[in-house]
Amino acid sequence: MPIIEFQTNGRVVRFRDWITDQSGFLDRDSVPIIYNPNDLSIALVDRPVINWLLWAPFFFAGLFLVLVTTKNWLQRRHTGRAH
Repeated sequence: MPIIEFQTNGRVVRFRDWITDQSGFLDRDSVPIIYNPNDLSIALVDRPVINWLLWAPFFFAGLFLVLVTTKNWLQRRHTGRAH
């Protein structure tokens, strides 16, 4: 895991990047960083796609539950009006 170092407000912050593999993404002098200015221990390298892919399973599970709930609600509503 590479160690990333950046400076903000006169402080040097270091963190381990746990997502990067050996693909060479970080073989540059400068990488975009996302961090919480109130808690500098919360930081990660900004990867527009990969960062969001980590949350995709939760999104799809939630979407599935919303669709199933909506389908069941519509079925009950439809059968309730027929009687």
